[in-house]
Amino acid sequence: MSESIEEMLERAVRMVLRNDLFLLVNDSDEWAISHKLAEYLQKEFPDWHVDVEYNRDKDQVKMLDEERVRPDIVIHIRNTDNNLLVIEVKKSNNLEGVESDVKRLKRFTSPEGKYKYQFGLLAVFNVGNEYQKSPILEYYEKGEKKK
Repeated sequence: MSESIEEMLERAVRMVLRNDLFLLVNDSDEWAISHKLAEYLQKEFPDWHVDVEYNRDKDQVKMLDEERVRPDIVIHIRNTDNNLLVIEVKKSNNLEGVESDVKRLKRFTSPEGKYKYQFGLLAVFNVGNEYQKSPILEYYEKGEKKK
């Protein structure tokens, strides 16, 4: 993954921690956290579309192996095949479904896959009593977790 993209992602995560800590301390919904992260990502990626819960593949429903999918955040150019980054957000106290999120990130970033996102990110935000712990950020590229 390009170091600058990783740096931009980490800056956006820091903005969530700086400006929206209330959401983490009070264990707000994952959608609220994703929304704020997407706002900061839009500032980092001004020439791209940053969409939350985006379920479209041009004029079709986004599908992976016959399953309708809605990644938490995508950074792309709408109505093209130009897909930069796909993000799944989780809260530390609700990791249910994280394994399927990881599988989707691998499929979304696979060079042989339909969407060919250049990069993927699993972002696990610590909430409630653990809000002070740093988020866990796992990066994906070419269908694999980055070492």
